[in-house]
Amino acid sequence: YDELLDFDQYSRLSYLLLLFSFIAVLAEVFTMTPFFQGIEKMHNIALLQISSVVFYILTLFIFVREQEHYELVPLLQSVGLLLSALLGVLLMHLRYKVRLLLPTVNELSNMLKSSVPFAISRFALVLNSNMVKLFAGISLGLHELALLDLAQKIMDASLIPAAIIDQAIYPHNAKHRDKKFAAQTFWGMCLLGIVCAALMVVLAPFAVNLLGAGKLNGTIILLYWSSIKVALSVVNVYLGTPVLVAFGYSKPFNDSAILSCVVMFITYPILYFSGLLSLNMFIALITVSEIIMFTYRFVHSLKCIPIDILIPIRNRHNGGVM
Repeated sequence: YDELLDFDQYSRLSYLLLLFSFIAVLAEVFTMTPFFQGIEKMHNIALLQISSVVFYILTLFIFVREQEHYELVPLLQSVGLLLSALLGVLLMHLRYKVRLLLPTVNELSNMLKSSVPFAISRFALVLNSNMVKLFAGISLGLHELALLDLAQKIMDASLIPAAIIDQAIYPHNAKHRDKKFAAQTFWGMCLLGIVCAALMVVLAPFAVNLLGAGKLNGTIILLYWSSIKVALSVVNVYLGTPVLVAFGYSKPFNDSAILSCVVMFITYPILYFSGLLSLNMFIALITVSEIIMFTYRFVHSLKCIPIDILIPIRNRHNGGVM
């Protein structure tokens, strides 16, 4: 634990990492993703994301050659995101003839008030994720923290296909609110969740050896245990913004994240002071957190997708199938 707080050794590096990472906040300010989602021009979002990734990868190989250059990694990533965002602004202005205007004080006040619940739920999700690392570092040690951190990164990577699909589905659901389409997509996302989890399990040894340089093989078994969490996460994300928010039920969406965080916030200290925390216990806890969120969102999503549409019942009438 003392090593985690050795600010004398890492203060300069930590300061630069935080400073360079903060540039990504500016990219969020200028991102035009919501605009392109609203007009259902998803190919523009893909173009901007690809441009950011290409810039990051190319500059990474050019400028990061020694261990001392690591502080440039967040800088290059943030600059790539910022350039991508500015490219989106330029594309919106030149192709779609849309200009950015400063909102009035009343408009800004209303937007801030309406966004508070979303900000709280987002904070709850971030806190939930970082509590795992905090208590793992305190109770288990740096090596176990590295195992858990690598497992989380691979789990996040396995969810990328679902995130891309959700990004395309949200504007369609928000505009048309087609319950039948939403129900069919739900079962499709369930299948995708199983596929993503299965691929993660199959590719776990390769990914861990590649990213961990053969020193973090303990991550493999953590990924095996995390497959249920990944499958649930795919469906969870779909039931969130693409369903609940798109159909006008933002409160259950926000409440589900807060509820999950509160349960974990209470559970972690109890297990820590009881001496029951372990790597497997952390995986079990984040899986339970996902189950809680899924249950809450699924129950409330039945307001958007009635059970008779979600699970069609074939009735026989006069010898035929209705």
